[in-house]
Amino acid sequence: MNALTQNQPWALTRVIGFTSATAILVVGMGAQVMAFVDAPSLIFAVGVTAALLVLSHGSNGVTRPFHTFLFGAGREDQELATAFFLQMGGVSLSVGTLGGLLGCIQMSMNLTDPSAIGPAMAVTVLTILYGLGMALFAFSAALSVARAPTLERP
Repeated sequence: MNALTQNQPWALTRVIGFTSATAILVVGMGAQVMAFVDAPSLIFAVGVTAALLVLSHGSNGVTRPFHTFLFGAGREDQELATAFFLQMGGVSLSVGTLGGLLGCIQMSMNLTDPSAIGPAMAVTVLTILYGLGMALFAFSAALSVARAPTLERP
């Protein structure tokens, strides 16, 4: 049995945990789940974060931390994954803030049209929410797993 096969339950646990947390979050939003979905904000927050991720680490630098997150690895890979997820949490917060500022600019350009202020405000707040969500929900969870000593993993 190789290391990848032995660590498969660990990967499954991560996927189940992430899926459960997502389901609880959606249920907690109530019946108005679609009020929290804005395609341009989501594309901006996730797209810019992913682009910066690949730009700063390259494709191999991106896949190794996620492999470490799912399957575990040696100490060197743990340190790499820890630094990666710590940096990406900060990047996603920055991207969310940038999107919020762009939304404020859109809002201020349309102050004469009160009907345009609401949608621009939604873009502002949702982009910040998506950046914060990625930082706290995805990258912080991955960071805590990457920091866990190898001996504690199943």
